[in-house]
Amino acid sequence: MFLGSRRSKKSDSLLAIDFGSSNSVACLFRNGQVQLVADNTESGVNVFPSFVEYKGDEVLTGTIAKKRRLQGAKYCVGCIKRLLGLTWEDYEALENKDVFGCEVVRGDDGYPQFIVSDNGHQVSAVEVASELFRKIKTAAEVCNEAPIDECYLTVPVYYNDHQREAIKTAARNAGMNVKELIIEPIAAVMSWCLNNERTLTVGEEVLVFDFGSEMLDISLLKYDGNSSFSVIDADDLNVGGNDVNIEIAKEVCKMVKNTEGISFNPLKTKKKMRFLAVCEEAKIQLATNKATEIDLSDFNPDLDEITFTQQQLNDIVKRLFMKRIDECISRITNKPDRTIGVIKKVFMVGGSSQLQAVREGVKKCFPHAVFPDINPETSVAEGALGIARGGVVHEIINFSFGLLAGNDVVMLLNKGTRIPCESGPITFCNSTDYPEKIFSAIYQWNGSD
Repeated sequence: MFLGSRRSKKSDSLLAIDFGSSNSVACLFRNGQVQLVADNTESGVNVFPSFVEYKGDEVLTGTIAKKRRLQGAKYCVGCIKRLLGLTWEDYEALENKDVFGCEVVRGDDGYPQFIVSDNGHQVSAVEVASELFRKIKTAAEVCNEAPIDECYLTVPVYYNDHQREAIKTAARNAGMNVKELIIEPIAAVMSWCLNNERTLTVGEEVLVFDFGSEMLDISLLKYDGNSSFSVIDADDLNVGGNDVNIEIAKEVCKMVKNTEGISFNPLKTKKKMRFLAVCEEAKIQLATNKATEIDLSDFNPDLDEITFTQQQLNDIVKRLFMKRIDECISRITNKPDRTIGVIKKVFMVGGSSQLQAVREGVKKCFPHAVFPDINPETSVAEGALGIARGGVVHEIINFSFGLLAGNDVVMLLNKGTRIPCESGPITFCNSTDYPEKIFSAIYQWNGSD
């Protein structure tokens, strides 16, 4: 631990943070070396589980909060990344609201608030995120042996201005100034590009397939030269690894019913989160093994272990998820100005991208592409750190903008256009001579409807 007398020393280190829905990763550049920041220095856990528990006057974060959540902690908030910057109306429009771990209510400011105590105490999404940033900052300062007041932070392509400002506010409240927001898919590619840029040609298009715990994000990037990438297009799907965990759990319940003839469904009990964690561990094991044993004795003393196979997992993914994933890929690749054959490299990011059925399915979509070997869990943070050390990143606009002309809207700037930008010249003519006034309006569209 660094001494208090050293806190006045200004750090020359760089910190990059990939703030995730289930896990966050922090990467530190210090004394010419890159190192992952550990949540627990004793066990060497190199991710920060994105969970915050409110336990009376005490706030628990990271690994310990996740463990207590599995043990049935009452007020443990998770998946906060999805709610940052969203209004109450945005929250109500979400497909799956059963992911945050606590009751969500409308705050006086029109934003969602979490109930985190028996007396009804409320905290905002920004306040929850700030607790996680404090945890990461403290751990990074231990590694750095000096204070850290600045960071580089990654965000999804789909984050709008309100979401970007919310995550910056959360970091600021934790004592860190965000030097730059870096687009996640660009950061992922940069983790590979740092040592392989010579193999790229200017104008080359690459695809980033980011399959995380809650969302699937697909981004099409173009290499602009000189360690610079820009986002051409992006699409997302409201499905993730947690959905796979739930389907494994359902299948296990069905297997017990068929083999033992008894009703078994921990998903409807207080042990739901623990059961899902067991199913998630089985999923991880099946990434490299043909079969694994799932211990059910904790959920029913009359049951022992049950064998779950890689083939069963593949069947679940193919039956319930691959059609939607293929459609998402098709939306971003089957456009008049592009074809799948143009995409030379596909980067697989996120823990769920390592599922055998997912990898095989994506490779079938891109039979002629190269799949570079990158770390699916840490590449975003590592690439962001590379950008912080001198790489180039271009901001893009997150909405398309148009101008009302009569009864029509004329498109001026398309979503994904690089900043700074301006539209081409457009001439408008009046329908009558010398009008007293002209009415118009600016429209923005997120391209999802």
